[in-house]
Amino acid sequence: MALIKCPECGKEISDKAPACIHCGFPLIELKKEGTCKINGHEVDMIRIKKLYDSLPDECKKIIYKNCRTNASKTERYTCSCSPDTYTVEESNKIYDIYMDIIFPIQKQFNWFGVNEYLVHRFLVECINHNFEYFEFNTSDYPSPGSQNQVRCPKCGSTSITTEEQGYGLFGWIGASQKKNLCQKCGYKWWPGR
Repeated sequence: MALIKCPECGKEISDKAPACIHCGFPLIELKKEGTCKINGHEVDMIRIKKLYDSLPDECKKIIYKNCRTNASKTERYTCSCSPDTYTVEESNKIYDIYMDIIFPIQKQFNWFGVNEYLVHRFLVECINHNFEYFEFNTSDYPSPGSQNQVRCPKCGSTSITTEEQGYGLFGWIGASQKKNLCQKCGYKWWPGR
């Protein structure tokens, strides 16, 4: 069982629940077989599941382990199937299947370069949910290299600037204080609060 956010009220509920326990929103209609929602966009996972299921069990374990490792770093995946177990042709085929799983998602959501960890995180979540319906929001998975980066508490954006407060009722008092401003949603807040 995993927790998902209700699309209606935003509270956490079980992914197995037929309806939200907080607001009653029906969830069965949302859970289309073989789909996933990535940042609100539906993605068909049937092709990904078929490719993943075509891999030998040993390679599934290796890919899962490597994806978990790469989800916390910004390294590229390297095929590490044992040469004693697989021939060069078989290892190349396994790597090609892996790339057929990863590349369409990278391309669709532009998860290249610094965002490549999202593809690995997504594949780990697919495997954890057994390729059944779940929601994947990239704002829930901050970049491993940007743990100290300022994020908007409302929308999670990293596009933040500061602005001076301006003049108050008493003139210059408090005029030099600065507030953070989210360039995406316009939310303002005091730094450190």
